[in-house]
Amino acid sequence: MASQVDGVEAQNSRCLLSRFNRRAREYATQHDLAITGGSDAHFPMEVGRSITVCDSPFREAIKSTSTQIAGRGGYLSGHTATKLNDALRMVNL
Repeated sequence: MASQVDGVEAQNSRCLLSRFNRRAREYATQHDLAITGGSDAHFPMEVGRSITVCDSPFREAIKSTSTQIAGRGGYLSGHTATKLNDALRMVNL
């Protein structure tokens, strides 16, 4: 399976349990895959909470596994905001 991908999202900023991000990073390391960070933004305020950092063009950095991640995860208030938004949409139907 690892031979079919170029990289692994090793930091998702909406991931509540840090062990999932940690396991993704371990998988990437074990299989010599690039790591990426993603905001998984559902609202504008969440954009950029987690990012992929590279010193070369993105595709080159992925292929050379020279990417790094920055930002943070464990965003409980983001999940709360999503649930509240969903509930408000249901009320306004």
